[in-house]
Amino acid sequence: MGLLRSAAAPPWHPANKALQEANQEAVKLVTSKGAKLEDVALGFGFSSAKLEGTEGRDTPTVVGLSTPEEVHETMRVYTEIYGQEGESRKGRAPGSGLGEAAKKQRELEKEVVEIFKRTKTENWGWAVGVEGQ
Repeated sequence: MGLLRSAAAPPWHPANKALQEANQEAVKLVTSKGAKLEDVALGFGFSSAKLEGTEGRDTPTVVGLSTPEEVHETMRVYTEIYGQEGESRKGRAPGSGLGEAAKKQRELEKEVVEIFKRTKTENWGWAVGVEGQ
């Protein structure tokens, strides 16, 4: 819905102010390290999804793409993390045994998750993320 990206969430987004502020803090952190929050979020989804023979979330990774450029950017992130030197997700636990790009990705993920934990906005859904509920 456009929250986990470098730009501010759209005005109609149901996330409350605390979650949107935590998100912008994550944007600043990731940007300061030469990356984009949307790329970190994509990598997190790719690396934590359960594939046959691996551990992880038993849910699919769904990515919303609006333009051909977004398709290319998504594939760039996936290839950067998993497509170098014959690396593959098959048979690996999330984030394990991968190259330098994946290690950098995991460190950024950990730092972003810490922001959401510290601000008590980690794993918020809209039932608790909408003001007035």
